[in-house]
Amino acid sequence: MSKIIVIIVAAGKGNRMESEIPKQYLPLKDKAILHHTISAFTNHPKISDIICVIAKDDLNLYQKAILDLKILPPIFGGKERQDSVRLALEKIQDLKPDHVLIHDGARPFVTKKIIDDLILKLEEKKAAIPTISISDTIKKVENNSISKTISRENLYLAQTPQAFKYQLISDLHQKYQNQKFTDDASLCEKEKITVSMISGDVNNFKITNKEDYERARKIY
Repeated sequence: MSKIIVIIVAAGKGNRMESEIPKQYLPLKDKAILHHTISAFTNHPKISDIICVIAKDDLNLYQKAILDLKILPPIFGGKERQDSVRLALEKIQDLKPDHVLIHDGARPFVTKKIIDDLILKLEEKKAAIPTISISDTIKKVENNSISKTISRENLYLAQTPQAFKYQLISDLHQKYQNQKFTDDASLCEKEKITVSMISGDVNNFKITNKEDYERARKIY
């Protein structure tokens, strides 16, 4: 069976939440958001290990958040999200993973089906991500005015976890560490490596602002 390690990126400060503590440590029901995120993977039989990337200043918050969860010791993140992922990929190298799933710490509603579908896709593909179609009309804005309507056809929203052959994504993060990308799949796109799609879930959203947090609280 393939060795699959999950990297959970939780080093951000989440300034848009306007909270006293980073959003991933806010309570959701009776546990921190990050605890729910990690639990989605600890409860999955095909996941070998999990490692979180956190901010050094948040170590106490992290230790309180994970409670009884048995995962790898955390590592401290870099300046940007991309740096944090690269550091985590370097850290797990000695564990010799076959595949890696990279997930946002403040995205607690990932389903078993999404994880299953990504793992299945990696049996024959190098990279895969969950996506959802766009239902709203898209407008391009210039100088604070609408300049044109953009067709929704062939446009999708990318979610996490994003799944990769370990050595592939590790090599790409080393190669492009001085360039900035908005997600990990973008590194594959840079090299024209096909990134496959699986169906995401509208509830697999990232908690970014107060409205997202209220939405998450209603789900729980």
